Amino acid sequence: MRKYSIFIITAIISIALSLPAFAADDLRPENKDTRLIDAAGIEHQIGAYFRTRAYAQYDFSGDDSEKQDISLFDTETQLFYTAVISEDFKFVNAFEMDAVWGDNDSYGKMGSDNGEITILNSYVDFNLGATNFKVGVQPIVVNRSFLLDDDVSGIAITYSDDDITIPFYWIKSYEGHDTDDEGEPTGGINQKDKNDLDVDWFIVAPTFKANDDISITPSLTYATSKNAVNLGLTNYELDLFYLGVDVDAKINDITVWFTGIYLTGDADPIEAGTSQDFSSYLLAAGVETIIEDISLHSEIFYASGDNNDDDSDIESFYGLSQDYAWAEIMGEGIFDNQVSNNSPGVEISNIMALNIGASFSPVDKVTITGDIWYAALAEDDARGEDELGTEINLVASYEILDGLNLDVVAAYLFAGDATTEKAVNDNNPYELGTQLSFEF
Repeated sequence: MRKYSIFIITAIISIALSLPAFAADDLRPENKDTRLIDAAGIEHQIGAYFRTRAYAQYDFSGDDSEKQDISLFDTETQLFYTAVISEDFKFVNAFEMDAVWGDNDSYGKMGSDNGEITILNSYVDFNLGATNFKVGVQPIVVNRSFLLDDDVSGIAITYSDDDITIPFYWIKSYEGHDTDDEGEPTGGINQKDKNDLDVDWFIVAPTFKANDDISITPSLTYATSKNAVNLGLTNYELDLFYLGVDVDAKINDITVWFTGIYLTGDADPIEAGTSQDFSSYLLAAGVETIIEDISLHSEIFYASGDNNDDDSDIESFYGLSQDYAWAEIMGEGIFDNQVSNNSPGVEISNIMALNIGASFSPVDKVTITGDIWYAALAEDDARGEDELGTEINLVASYEILDGLNLDVVAAYLFAGDATTEKAVNDNNPYELGTQLSFEF
């Protein structure tokens, strides 16, 4: 009975939150202006995102150990503050607080007085003519999150006019001054120049608009380190190049997109060793259209894997800091704390996945979305298996109040042999949960 308690609680919360909402229109805030202008003429803008989730996940481990079985509540709050100094100058900040209910290491504990505030972003944003500068810790997305989607430290310089946008990013991925517990550089006691441990990324990704309905964004990303120990390549000098392109087009009522990325480069040993050669790729495409009141969508992506771990060729695709969420169970959907056994999750590598889905609104303020995902490894795992399985997702979203939303999620994975340890157990992973969220 205890195993199913979270399902009962989830159902009760979902029903309780939705029933009174039909009569709650009068409670919606009329004044959404979150700006304050002080005596010096500086405009202060505030915003927030809040969510509380209750969910249960079972049989994600692929065996009968129950080591990944989870049922919990958690809360996340993000706070945003922007000081608008002038039309061309802003100071932007974002903060986050996370708590698992009952966790003594967060403010979810009894007597919640020890919560930590995480700084997500802090940067200046200013314009000099047609060029925008962002300097500091900021969010950057490249190649539709297949390559990069994260908060990073660096500089973004973007030139824009009517037909072209040219952003240039410099990102400091790792700083070489990091030391171990004994005060030695993380590259080892023989590492003299700590700057050798730095990892820097340089990205340029101009967007060209053929017209209002078609845009093309080629991209070039270069990563370099004189000793890539912070990327798991100790005493190797690293040079990586990503050649990418994003295409977005709207043809009548059909929206299509495509992303392609090719990774090449090498890691040369500083002293003795064998040179590592990189050669991998990712291809992805999607389509969406509306037929009457139903929105249909589909996508497919393929990221290469390595068919021989013993040679010096690295053929598995991996990005700078990927965060491409897809299926609920295999791809860190709304409940993003874990994925099913053997899935790469949001770090898209060594996988092929295909999706088809639809969304519709049966009544006002309610949206139902259903998805079917099939996924397999691009290269067999150590047991010679490749099929991750077929997953069914169902999400019901309801706007309780203006800005206050409730999502109810159910997901079931018909596990393939690469997900389930058949010799031990053949249970299928499943998930049920609800999320209450608010933002302004």
